[in-house]
Amino acid sequence: MTNEDMAINTQYGYKAARASKFSMFKKTGIDLFLVAAVFCLIGIWYAGPAFFSHFADGIPVSSAGGGVGHMIPGDQYEMYYRHTLPYYNIRNGHSLFYSGYEYNLGQTKTFVDGMIYLPFALLVSMLAFIVGPVAAVNAVIILSFTFCAISGFLLGRALTASRVGGWVCAAIVALLPFRIGFLFGEMFYATDMAFVPLALFFFCKNMQTRKWGYAAAFALTVLALATSNFALLYWFLLFFCPLFFLMTVRLVSQSRGNWRALIPSLLAVALPFSIMGIYLLHVKAVMNESSLKTGQHIEEVRTYSPILSDFLSKWNGNERTIYLGIACLLGIVGWGLCLRQWNQEKDSVVSLMRKYLMLMFPLIYVLAFGTTFGDLTKIHLYEWMFHHVPFANGSRTPGRLMPLVAVSCAPLAGYAVAWFAGKLKDPRVRAIVAVAAISIIAIDFKFSNATMTTLDSNNRAYAVIGNNADSSTVLGIPVQFNADHYLNTTYMYYGLVNNLRMVNGHSSTYPPGWEKFEAIADPLNEGAASREVLHEMTRRGIGYLAVHMTANEPKAMPLVTAMFDRNPALSLLAQDRGIYIYKIKDPSLAPIAIEPGNVAEALAADPEANKATPDVQELSGWYGREEYPNQAPFQWMHGIKSIVLVRTKQGRQPQHLKFSYKCPTGQLTVEGQGISVQQDAKNQEGWTNVVVSVPLGKTTVLGLTAATLYTVATDERKFGCMVREFSIN
Repeated sequence: MTNEDMAINTQYGYKAARASKFSMFKKTGIDLFLVAAVFCLIGIWYAGPAFFSHFADGIPVSSAGGGVGHMIPGDQYEMYYRHTLPYYNIRNGHSLFYSGYEYNLGQTKTFVDGMIYLPFALLVSMLAFIVGPVAAVNAVIILSFTFCAISGFLLGRALTASRVGGWVCAAIVALLPFRIGFLFGEMFYATDMAFVPLALFFFCKNMQTRKWGYAAAFALTVLALATSNFALLYWFLLFFCPLFFLMTVRLVSQSRGNWRALIPSLLAVALPFSIMGIYLLHVKAVMNESSLKTGQHIEEVRTYSPILSDFLSKWNGNERTIYLGIACLLGIVGWGLCLRQWNQEKDSVVSLMRKYLMLMFPLIYVLAFGTTFGDLTKIHLYEWMFHHVPFANGSRTPGRLMPLVAVSCAPLAGYAVAWFAGKLKDPRVRAIVAVAAISIIAIDFKFSNATMTTLDSNNRAYAVIGNNADSSTVLGIPVQFNADHYLNTTYMYYGLVNNLRMVNGHSSTYPPGWEKFEAIADPLNEGAASREVLHEMTRRGIGYLAVHMTANEPKAMPLVTAMFDRNPALSLLAQDRGIYIYKIKDPSLAPIAIEPGNVAEALAADPEANKATPDVQELSGWYGREEYPNQAPFQWMHGIKSIVLVRTKQGRQPQHLKFSYKCPTGQLTVEGQGISVQQDAKNQEGWTNVVVSVPLGKTTVLGLTAATLYTVATDERKFGCMVREFSIN
């Protein structure tokens, strides 16, 4: 062969290889386009008609039901807040991830919540400038079906060497009931779940090819997961770091000293994990300044642990949705096929990853049952992990392991269907098998029909104080006892869209000191804005009280506005659609203490407030209800004076208010118009039973007065007496 012939052959071989490579990319591109289109259509089917009827003015509140409401309470407002935060911050002139719309308790440092949902928050925010923030959120909800399906397809095709296996894997990842439940309610683990199979795919390709492109893609995907959802990142690292480590060691042992070829693969592992280590230290610092410093309690885990019947239930509340259905059966078949071929396959990257998933699938699924598995088998795996694995006690919801369960199961299920399809010679029949498998999974997983809530996009009352003209903080009333109560998300929404510094917030990393603040602010829930309470509010920078008396929770009693309207320290600035904005003018003008006469006057001046008062209502001067094993629940009086409202019906039979109390010293005095009081002797435990005869057919205001103030060195609260629950008969 002449040199010219050799050159022609070399050139021909190069062109043929390039053409083959182009053909492969073209085929992959067509596959991904089809996957995106098909699962986008399935997403539209899963969403339901109400979703598209209110695409531009509402967000999903629940994955089931299919109805429509207005400002329905729920965690969906936090979802909206997190995903549109950069958009509103740019519009409001703040830094990209400014979090000062919540938890302004008077602390010197502005609350920091981290770059949560960074990739998808940026995507939503960019779309928001084109279609508006509400439509942008809903668009990404539908697009999440394509994101998750594409990542599942790539992983499934890589680990099964089959397009059929890729489609099955895509269906399980994209349509997982756990994901759908959160997607149309709260959006946690619903969009960022796509990063888990994508990271495993890029890691697999990097180990196979040792190319810089796959190394960089793996690093970026893991970093995106780190900034999207550090809780999911933690579980991902906990269960898959051994795989990354073992595969890297295997690669080094096979390199035979060719370190230059190893650099992309080694950097792919070292770089993202180094940066993630720095990011996790930041997260740890945030948590150390929050309520999660000591972790969660195992009893909370027990509350959220799925029960055995949840295994067969498609949706049972987001946290306990662990259904895999047909996918689980296919995964078990795939597990068996892989086990049969365990010693027959070469130790390739693909086979080793499949073997690792065989181990992870049953292990993680068992752990997803939380304490339930231990209660049934006496093998307390989750409890051991919770108490002994670092940071595992930071989560109280075992069901949130389901993304990893799905990613471990899906390639095995895809392998089972691909094995069966591989037995068929006709490609058209294989295509029918793939379509049938996807259809069965989609139908089996289908339960959703999104319920929507329209948003209060332009409330005139909040608009009056919008954009923090005087930098005053706003306290939403009613104040919730728990700092991260889901009802606080409503206040987050109004704070975000009106650029306000709210006191109320919703985050598991809320700053310490909420319990102390709530005890001080709690009397405002009954309209008891005394001088002491208002002085404490202004000391913390709170200049406005936003009272919500809307159709839905959070919802204050009508008594609150009746009391605030008669308080000279407050002035009503504006009201709109059940929201009343009061400005704190001068706390020194407020009553020193709220007396029963103040309440009686407010009720007399506002018949609606009187009518809406429950039969027995603890008003000012009360701490929260406390409950302990083997004893009846009780409430401490806040200070020496507390007020109780009693409403009775017309009738001939006298009505009595009954309760019992226990004071550290002295007795409790009960005062009110037209009443008679009978107190029994103390029982052996020191409790005194009280019977109060109250007038019929009217509202009576009772004043309870303790003899002395009681304090404890280890508690900042000021106590009167302990009072057990009131009853009327």
